[in-house]
Amino acid sequence: MSDHKIPVDAVKCPKSLKYGQPIMTTYIMGNLYSVYLHPRKILNKIVARCEAFTSFQEKEIRFSEENPSLAIILHELIHCYIAGTYIHELNNLPNTDFEEVVCEVVSNNYVKILNKANMVKKAIEIELIKRKENELKKQC
Repeated sequence: MSDHKIPVDAVKCPKSLKYGQPIMTTYIMGNLYSVYLHPRKILNKIVARCEAFTSFQEKEIRFSEENPSLAIILHELIHCYIAGTYIHELNNLPNTDFEEVVCEVVSNNYVKILNKANMVKKAIEIELIKRKENELKKQC
């Protein structure tokens, strides 16, 4: 089982994370999400051993600078796609029905999700290169 834990949506992003500019924005199920990249120690202020965090209320996805894997990116995007169905607003939904909704969302959007994940991965890689170049410039 993964150490990757996502806080419930009621948890808002701490003010300590309110710095920096998004590395990209993207629409997911009609909602505009901002994507951020932070040092892991900053994300660990939200959840221990956190590699990523998604706030549905604030429409933000935050990743660790340790170059997140495609699986982690996909995981966060699938959260966003499922949140876009507003299934979390339904009370007493049987597990089998919840599974059906999740399977329906993923099966109907898997190409979009994978393409978007690759887009996010590329944006992260570009940002990491920029940050490394800036760090080298500072050293000179």
